[in-house]
Amino acid sequence: MLDSLTDLDGLFRIEVLPIVLTLVLLEAILSADNAIALAALVRSLPDPKQEEVAVTEKIYKRSKSG
Repeated sequence: MLDSLTDLDGLFRIEVLPIVLTLVLLEAILSADNAIALAALVRSLPDPKQEEVAVTEKIYKRSKSG
């Protein structure tokens, strides 16, 4: 069973390409969605400096959480 987990030959088959492309597309869409949601949240802050700090802190926290 461990051999099947470390065997990468099946990963490079043509049948896997649509799955990988779908995952890449979903990641891009979700990243854009997160950016739009974050922009909508900080847009209501009164000071542009506060917006910058809020965006920077949120990006930092998300990068630390995995």
